[in-house]
Amino acid sequence: MSLLLKFIHKLVSGDDTPWTRWVRRWYGASGITDPPSREDTPAWRAFKQLFATYRGITNVRVGDGETTSFWFDNWHAAGPLFACTPALLSHCTNPAITVADAFRERRLLLPLQPRLTVTAQGQLGSLVGSLQHAALSSDPDARLLPGGTAFSTAAAYRIMCTTGVALPLADYNWENFAPLKVRVFFWIARHGNTRTRALLHRHGVLPSPRCPFCDANEDLLHLFAGCTRLSPLFTLVGAPTAGAARDLEGVCAALAVPLDAHAPFVRHTLVLLILWIAWKSRNRKVFDDVWMRARQLALLLAEHCELWLHRLPRCFSRHPVDAWLAQLRASST
Repeated sequence: MSLLLKFIHKLVSGDDTPWTRWVRRWYGASGITDPPSREDTPAWRAFKQLFATYRGITNVRVGDGETTSFWFDNWHAAGPLFACTPALLSHCTNPAITVADAFRERRLLLPLQPRLTVTAQGQLGSLVGSLQHAALSSDPDARLLPGGTAFSTAAAYRIMCTTGVALPLADYNWENFAPLKVRVFFWIARHGNTRTRALLHRHGVLPSPRCPFCDANEDLLHLFAGCTRLSPLFTLVGAPTAGAARDLEGVCAALAVPLDAHAPFVRHTLVLLILWIAWKSRNRKVFDDVWMRARQLALLLAEHCELWLHRLPRCFSRHPVDAWLAQLRASST
């Protein structure tokens, strides 16, 4: 993540290097400011997803305004203008304009629809009044961290960790005793890059995005929550509501509810174990045409849990996990 932040900062700050010139040539001057789309590669989608976080933790000291988004960067005293003047933004015909674009004629000139609502007119009047003395200079824009300190990836990462801005589910991903391959599997899922049939179909690898168990498209949410074949698994672990989750965070939250008595370090591991079994049972169907039923899922969960327990640090008691494991064994008989 720190490396991505460094690349984003160089790109947004107007750094002139071969790779930034290549990015601007292929993706435009705004680079990663456009919303993520299905046509993006996984790496480029990760850039775009982290860009909103980058904007959230940086302030801009405007110089020439060439690299500062008029609406979405935090350069105005009132904060990002998209949040302060939402009605006015809805009438803008080009939300991607920079501060330099807005002041090309040395006064505020926004590309707006010819007719504004009363609310938008009021917001425009307030905005013009607050910017009547604004002036650009020949200096480049400067991106700063809170407190006016210069941007650095180490400082930015510390801010993200202390303010909760970091990518969701990081605690589940790394604060556990699951095997490394499972952590990598979950990291890929968190970033939306799991090789589902919908993803492979979108890239031309598979002729159909259909789930191997039902007629729905197998996207990430369907893979880990929506498919009816997961109902026995969720019932086994005492989390029947996980199937109604709307994203991966919701799935993890639902799976964690019956595990509330466990320490977070252990709870995170058991949640990853359940998702790992969901993935492995799906692959048994795809590659071996085996549909694992409730008893087989319980047995697979128990086998993996017993193996993973050897990785549990001695400072944690294994008795709660043994009790959970005993319930699984009972379900598998």
